[in-house]
Amino acid sequence: MLDGLRILVVEDVPAVRKLMVSLLALEGATVVEACTGREACERVREAAFDVALTDLGLPDIPGEAVVAYVRASSGGRTPVAVLSGANEADLARALALGAERAFAKPIDWEELLAYLTRQMAVAA
Repeated sequence: MLDGLRILVVEDVPAVRKLMVSLLALEGATVVEACTGREACERVREAAFDVALTDLGLPDIPGEAVVAYVRASSGGRTPVAVLSGANEADLARALALGAERAFAKPIDWEELLAYLTRQMAVAA
């Protein structure tokens, strides 16, 4: 379903990150993971991604900073979706800072897959 889509997953909770990476890989995506905002920025400097998925509550820098960095580094070409247990105001702020989509945890897997499928069509 997501064959060839390059996804950056930024999540500080190991069990959640591993589950996301495993499920996305089973769908055919190439997934790179980061557990901190700084690590995410390093990954973006190393390679291009078709889409980035980031938590807002990261241990080092705010997820909103990751959103801004990914968008700026790609000249606005890489869409970023926020995956967070944050409140509605935090999700709205992430959208205002450039996130294309915000998903509240627990994430509706079918909704996330539909979003990523649309991104795959755009990336092609």
